[in-house]
Amino acid sequence: MENTRLAAKLDLLRQRLTALSPGLLALSGGLDSRVLAHLAWSWELEFRAVHVRGPHVPPAETAYALAWVASLGKTLEILDVDPLAHEGVCVNYKTRCYHCKKAMFQSLGALAERLGLSCMIEGSQASDAMVYRPGRQALAELGIVSPMAEVDLSKPELRAIARSTGMADPEQAARPCLLTRLEYGLRPTQDMLARLAACEAELAVMGLLDFRLRMHRDGRAVLQVSMTEAGLAERLTRPISEALQRHDLGYAELLVTGSVSGYFDI
Repeated sequence: MENTRLAAKLDLLRQRLTALSPGLLALSGGLDSRVLAHLAWSWELEFRAVHVRGPHVPPAETAYALAWVASLGKTLEILDVDPLAHEGVCVNYKTRCYHCKKAMFQSLGALAERLGLSCMIEGSQASDAMVYRPGRQALAELGIVSPMAEVDLSKPELRAIARSTGMADPEQAARPCLLTRLEYGLRPTQDMLARLAACEAELAVMGLLDFRLRMHRDGRAVLQVSMTEAGLAERLTRPISEALQRHDLGYAELLVTGSVSGYFDI
């Protein structure tokens, strides 16, 4: 029954993407947008993949996206966008994601127009509707299509698709933009985001996968890890502290939670 339901959703997705092609596909490098690109290209549909690069995107994510697309023999176009140029992002209220998404997709829209592409698609999926995502409003206002959400594909289903089609890293952990690491009201700077990205990259090399390094307005840092990684984080206390010091992030309190998403939205 489950396989039949998933097959029906994939059939609907294929029909929808066929109707939307050719178009521009926003590819962050996360699992959701990778599955969308993988399916579109496996069905030989014409979508041009574009990755937004900026101070809010960890360099490791850009490198990963480039390498993955290259492994498929495809080309990933890089578009530089600085959301910190927009005051709606910099004041860092709870509507920050709305302003950031709007800035990014307005830039993507301008690129699509130059390329003669009338349609833009992105990788939101059904599970996103269950959590706080103010950026969805910006997508709706700009007419951006989220085909996987339209056909009700969920995150677990995307992982199942990735596994069954032989995609690399089907269990890829979500790594949202760096601005989500900051408490609302803390004004972001390029230097702050760069230090956060560099420190998180070091922690990932140590073996941590499901974690976030959070910054509070009072200067406190919190290393949030999932329950499955609590033991590893405790064993790495000293090297973690040294990494934080190297990047001028002070001392971080270790916080173990069931999920590492939505910390500042609770």
